Amino acid sequence: MLDGYATAFKDANDVIITDIESARETDITHTVSGADVANVVGQTARFFNTRAQIIDYILAKVQSGDVVVCMTVSGFNNLAAEIATSVNKA
Repeated sequence: MLDGYATAFKDANDVIITDIESARETDITHTVSGADVANVVGQTARFFNTRAQIIDYILAKVQSGDVVVCMTVSGFNNLAAEIATSVNKA
């Protein structure tokens, strides 16, 4: 599965990866980390541990006309809305 990420984001300019959240898995040991995924994705990927790091990075990079896509299992505590609010204030 990890190898699939190598090409999954090939057309993205920037990819932000954070810790992998469990969805329905309860008794499964994680064998892949967010850092592992970022390493496989390559130069366009950044791994961040905190939402503050994610938002700071996006605010530093985003320009008018850019598209920011958030893909999470549980919404990462409404990260997309927080990013939108922060970008609109900038």
